[in-house]
Amino acid sequence: MAANGSTIDALSSLFAAARAGDMFSLDALAKRQAKLCARLAKFSQRHVVEILAGLLTQPANHAATLRIEALIHLAVLNCKGTVKPTLLQIREWVNEILLKDGIGAGEDPVEDVFSSVVPSSSGSATILEGAWQDNGYHLARIMGALLPLREEAWANEAMQSVMSLLYLGEAMAQKAGVTRYTLADSQPVSRVRVAPGNVEAGVKAVSFSLQEIFGLGLVARDLAPFVGDANDLASLESESLTNSSLERFPLLRHEGGWLVMLPTAIGAAARRLILDKAAAAGALSKLQAEIGRAELQDVREILAENMQLSKQAILPLPAEPKLTVVKAEFDLGGFALIVLVADELSEAMGTGLQGMNDKDLDRGASAVSQLEKQQAASSDYRRGLTLIVHGGVGRGVAMGFDESPPEWHRVSIGLGDALRMSWDADFDTNRVWKIISQQEQLQARGYDIHSVGDFINRYGYLEAQGFDPVRPEMSKGAFALVTTHYAAAVRHRVRSALDYHLVVDPTVSRFVEVQRRSTSSYFREISNLPLYVAPFDALNGEFLAVVETPSRAWWVELPIVDGPYRAFSARIWDAAQRWLVWLALRLEEFLPGLPERPIHFKLEFPDIDRLTDAAMSDATPPERPQFELLDGVIAIRSGVASLRGYMDATNIAERQLLASMALAASELAGTPQDAEWGDRLATEVTGSSHARFAHAIPANDATDIVGSYLDLPPPRFVFDEDRSWAHLGLAFDAGANAAGMVLAGDVGSRLQTAVLRIWERIKDKLQKLDRRSIVVRALLNHEAIDRDRREWQQTAAALRALHDDQADVLAANNKAELRRSAAGVASRALAEMAICTSPTTGGRQCTDIDLDDLIGEVAAMLDCAGQCDAHFYGLATGPLSVAPNGDFQFDRGFGENTHVPYMFAQGDRAFHDAADSYATSFDVPAPGAPLPSAPVIDPGLKIAMRAEFGMDLEHLVATSHGLAEMAIEVGQACFSMRKSELLDFFRKMDGAVDAERAFAALTLIPRAEWGERNPKGASARDWQPWRMNRKLSLTRRPLIQIDETDDPEVIVASALISKVVFRLFGLVDGRLGAEMFDTKEVNRWLGKIVNELGHAFNHSVAAKLQEIGLDAQPDQLMTLFGGKKELGDVDVLAWDKKTGTVWAIECKRLLLDRTIGEIGERLADYTTTGTRHTKRTPIQKHLDRVDFLRANLSAVASVTKIPVEDIKLKAALVTDKIVPMQFTKMMSALVDRTCTFRDLAKQFGSS
Repeated sequence: MAANGSTIDALSSLFAAARAGDMFSLDALAKRQAKLCARLAKFSQRHVVEILAGLLTQPANHAATLRIEALIHLAVLNCKGTVKPTLLQIREWVNEILLKDGIGAGEDPVEDVFSSVVPSSSGSATILEGAWQDNGYHLARIMGALLPLREEAWANEAMQSVMSLLYLGEAMAQKAGVTRYTLADSQPVSRVRVAPGNVEAGVKAVSFSLQEIFGLGLVARDLAPFVGDANDLASLESESLTNSSLERFPLLRHEGGWLVMLPTAIGAAARRLILDKAAAAGALSKLQAEIGRAELQDVREILAENMQLSKQAILPLPAEPKLTVVKAEFDLGGFALIVLVADELSEAMGTGLQGMNDKDLDRGASAVSQLEKQQAASSDYRRGLTLIVHGGVGRGVAMGFDESPPEWHRVSIGLGDALRMSWDADFDTNRVWKIISQQEQLQARGYDIHSVGDFINRYGYLEAQGFDPVRPEMSKGAFALVTTHYAAAVRHRVRSALDYHLVVDPTVSRFVEVQRRSTSSYFREISNLPLYVAPFDALNGEFLAVVETPSRAWWVELPIVDGPYRAFSARIWDAAQRWLVWLALRLEEFLPGLPERPIHFKLEFPDIDRLTDAAMSDATPPERPQFELLDGVIAIRSGVASLRGYMDATNIAERQLLASMALAASELAGTPQDAEWGDRLATEVTGSSHARFAHAIPANDATDIVGSYLDLPPPRFVFDEDRSWAHLGLAFDAGANAAGMVLAGDVGSRLQTAVLRIWERIKDKLQKLDRRSIVVRALLNHEAIDRDRREWQQTAAALRALHDDQADVLAANNKAELRRSAAGVASRALAEMAICTSPTTGGRQCTDIDLDDLIGEVAAMLDCAGQCDAHFYGLATGPLSVAPNGDFQFDRGFGENTHVPYMFAQGDRAFHDAADSYATSFDVPAPGAPLPSAPVIDPGLKIAMRAEFGMDLEHLVATSHGLAEMAIEVGQACFSMRKSELLDFFRKMDGAVDAERAFAALTLIPRAEWGERNPKGASARDWQPWRMNRKLSLTRRPLIQIDETDDPEVIVASALISKVVFRLFGLVDGRLGAEMFDTKEVNRWLGKIVNELGHAFNHSVAAKLQEIGLDAQPDQLMTLFGGKKELGDVDVLAWDKKTGTVWAIECKRLLLDRTIGEIGERLADYTTTGTRHTKRTPIQKHLDRVDFLRANLSAVASVTKIPVEDIKLKAALVTDKIVPMQFTKMMSALVDRTCTFRDLAKQFGSS
């Protein structure tokens, strides 16, 4: 970004000159550089050009492309002699003379990759992008349009010549060492390196001897259309650098061979040849029609689908032949117009490929504006987006639109960019709309930001800074210019991640366009695997994946499987292709007789329609899939007898699949192997019985079915653009007057005010939304997030077995959980807020964009509340400050050093626990097997349950299962009941249930104000979403009452209820805080069980220490050592007679701490000496005991039998779970050791 006046003026001058045609006019250039032209006369044209052309093949010179091309044009026009230039002269011309010319001085940052690929007769051909806009894409598109016309002589000739040129270009790229999607580290207005080494390499890359041409199989007549003679170049002097005859004829044929004079023009030369041939044959209209047909197919079947646009229809604009408008819908109440702008090819031939496509487009824009108004007049209209996509042969588009309707935004983007970006994670219509909407609001909020370049540059700018709309250092009222260098990074990321290229198909009859299925991967070690899919073939119903080894392509095909098992068969196809990455290499090692052509596996499921629950649960061992070789195709047939193996806790089914593939390959190689060989190879490849990709975990009850199979929308997380927007200017809104550090005494009030300001914004938005709509949408999102969590838990064992980089797996798991947790808390909070705020009638339906916005607001609220707690508890390692843009600058030290490591340690343990318990998911009781006996429930717990919930624990379980069965019956994860229906449901349970009490205990009811100071029967902390264990939380009361009528509607989210019921079982062993319950009976029970199990934990710690070789005794009263009764007892005293080490151990069963407030409270109790709230802290009590023991070592010696002089007394804290104290240095200053029960052997094994 630049906010520099001189920079802006320079750019403005450059653009003005370019528009006037002076900058790139070769005639004007020659006049500006008359002295240079005169000097060039004595030099050899070929020798000057070959050096300069060679420089164009080097990525470091990408930004200087136009400068070097300009010098090449001047050399072609003026070099008439035989003198060879020196490198010093080349340096002067490039780095002194032309660098000072407007072309050099006005160089822009690189906006795209240095090289891309296009289809060719040999597969993928690498071409240099040069200064062109999407050079490769536009060439591929016009070549694709040529294919249906190949029966016509002109088209066939054009294709033959283009293929030859591309083959030559690929050879040039190989000699230059340029690979596809190279991103240049090239800065504008910088000196070009001209040294013997790189000049020699460049000349070699662009020069081809006759022998090389013959060796490549090229024929001179096919390349001849790209060689210009005197007549072809006669008008060069009067042309423009951006539309020259040299661009059309970039090859030079001389006595020693061939020279690529303009390496960056290969794509343009090919396009222009096709246009020339079509024009000469009178076929421009046919060619244009084919381009339009293909582009429209791309728009409708790829772009619209990937961008999650539905209900497509073409809106006719018969008076605007250049425009094709596709109407679609997004989100709820979102209307979209995709305006495909066609290129009039005869116009393009006149303006050049870098010209503007603007004729009649203003009239077309007016017609589109009318369509926008028509769509916006719809009764359910909420917002709109016009996506102007331009393809054709590469010209830019200029359209002047009328003012758009309210909440309707427009964005222009090249079709190639749009198609690629549509595969990118999180890039969809909603995100595009939000970005443009925010951009248009910035100026009204006092931020004047202008972006040079297209939408991709704006997107790259946002992506580079985490989607913060305004950089922290920019103050209100300032002007900022987003320069064009951001586009290259995002284009390179998407291009290289997808890695689009071509691979010879299984039949060796054509090349197939392939790419990776996504631009992102959770795990580093698989992000660059040579595994690709064929997305464009999928449009025709062919599902193909390919693994590329250095020797050949290995294809896996999946025929279409209709019906309920389509997803299951797709998971097996996915598993087969992923395993093939490793299996193919082993097969090539063991089977040298494999044919050199591609290997083709075709998965078949002959009797999948008979895949019933009974068939899948059959105890008969699964069978290996059958295989058959048919005309070189390996058919792998998985019948029911094979498919039931996927229900096994091990990866037996995948190993059998791989064994069949291996055995079939051995037959294809002519060296058949036996079954034992296949099984052994499959076992070696998988490495573990837990490593698997396809999971078919049985549903044991109704709650499993709801949690795994009922339809849910995709989860919506906290998107960066929404959270950043919520934070923008927040500090100023909260009362800060200027940027800078906030005084320590003002931090709490400033952040509390920020929370209130965010709540005011949320409240205003909620008051416009229908209550039921926002509650259901938030709950469905919560359910979707929880399903995502469950799927990660179910695949933990496989992930642990599949990946070598375990740290990366754990990091990915923790990152995903942080993302889920933030969105889950926000979704619950929104439902809790909405029942107190949103109207029951007259409100709008909640859309995904509304939900995103609100989730972002709640996330910002939690950020501020958490930071407030961090400062309150003294956890912040630095001051709170305000950035010039009005954002708070939060302290990150506590998060990075304590909070995140603590949470990640919790996540690591949970991940390993999930992996260790994976097999239990497959434990299905045999038919007729006796049910396990019911656990014995303590009478005290029964009393507490009856008082709190009006029912017993078994009734809670019955509630969960019964409501899940209702969800299955209605086919909805969230459904509604009347209060009277719920009361009847409770009353019909076996055993006396107090239905009214049960309803009150499990239902969150509307209140007059969400943020009231003294809610009835609760306190303010019970509605604050940054607190846990709250009475007024969905994790305590999972049923949601919508209205306050006599028989109100209640929303039931059955999976949430199941989760809450499972959580409430924490009452059994005191794992829940008393503050979240209403009755003294629960409080009494928790006090009793916590005390009992605390003592039991002391005994468990002592027993474990005894196992590892220490003497240990639990519950050692301090009176035993001569202390007063008030000192209490040492939970465990352990000692090692050999070393004299004596441990005074404090043992604690603690509740899980999650929020910053909880962590702060825990650390205050265990790292603060002295008193808190007039009472000694827990750690001080322990330290007092330790101090007393130190002062009375003779008493310690009498118990341990260690001589006083040998005793080394140490203090320790042992907890039943990971605690924050393990991650702060403050703890190590107080006690010698802090660990969990699980780590006792590791921590105390050597005392």
